[in-house]
Amino acid sequence: MKLNRAQLEVALSKVKPGLESGKEYQEQMKHVFFDGEDIATYNDHIAVLIPFKVDFKTSVRFEDLYKAIHDSLLNHEEIDIYMDKDQLIIKSNDTKVGLATIDFEKIDDTLQGIKDQLPNDENGAKWLPVPEDFTVGLGLCVFAASTNMMLKGFTCVRITNEDLMASDNHRGSLFTFEKDAFNKEKFEFLIQAEDGKELVKFPIVEMCISDKWCHFITDDDIVFSTKLVGNEEFLNFSAVFKEAESATKLEFPVSLKDKIEKMLFLTAGDTQLDKFIDMEIVDNTLTCKASSERGWVEQTVDVDYSGEKIVLCLNPIFLSQVLSETTTVSITEKRSFLHAGNFQHVLMHKEHAKDKED
Repeated sequence: MKLNRAQLEVALSKVKPGLESGKEYQEQMKHVFFDGEDIATYNDHIAVLIPFKVDFKTSVRFEDLYKAIHDSLLNHEEIDIYMDKDQLIIKSNDTKVGLATIDFEKIDDTLQGIKDQLPNDENGAKWLPVPEDFTVGLGLCVFAASTNMMLKGFTCVRITNEDLMASDNHRGSLFTFEKDAFNKEKFEFLIQAEDGKELVKFPIVEMCISDKWCHFITDDDIVFSTKLVGNEEFLNFSAVFKEAESATKLEFPVSLKDKIEKMLFLTAGDTQLDKFIDMEIVDNTLTCKASSERGWVEQTVDVDYSGEKIVLCLNPIFLSQVLSETTTVSITEKRSFLHAGNFQHVLMHKEHAKDKED
């Protein structure tokens, strides 16, 4: 059959999040699947399905097909694509490529099992509209989760009908939906934050929760499915934000983010979690100091604050990340709270460097 090469390339690009690249994974997790109705990729935690009709069913290694289509090997607008025994053949004018396939019947049950969970006339499942700011909120929360998979619940985002929440036990993000954003439906589940980072790239409009997966769909029927994380300990820290109500409030200058990032080269700490900078706020001046065995750097910025001196110690990388979203801060003895609209973020203060010396 004949296909538009550019349309196939776009579809392949969109299903890429469902691939796994590590050597330890099964071969099929590096493949793209054609079942006649959809192009799909899936592994043990993400599946992506895009409507794409073809007259064959097969599976080929994604990287090989994408390179053949993308890297000008097959660079004509229209291509011929068809099965010949155990190979997928792609042809355009003077070029012909044959790609080895795997037995589709061996993996069709897994793919079909995911598709059967989507709402249809028989299973009683239903699509639930998501609020317009869902992916915005998810994007604001995922960076607060840990990437260390040994930390279990701290690598997840908790999704409920009321809010989104993530924490690595050093910082945390909370995004609150408007009241009854999900039409009074109630639910609560966890997904991996790393999967959430891929999900936010899709303009989803509805979702469907099954026993082990949550499926999201776009207006053009692209389905992104992410596996639920079961029975993991998750720290619900929403009550912590009440401290901000009685905290010292001020506005960090917009220039602070850039200044902090330029100090990182002299910031002590072997890992991202170990790094810290000292901050002092007094007499309308905010002073930041970073130091290590190689030297030190100090910078000051103007700030509208004339109260008692505030001394704190913060992770500069974490602070810089959240300053991309908001500069409004409330400071208590142990925590700093940054907030903008429905988004709130909390940073734990580190032990002050001077205290350590004592």
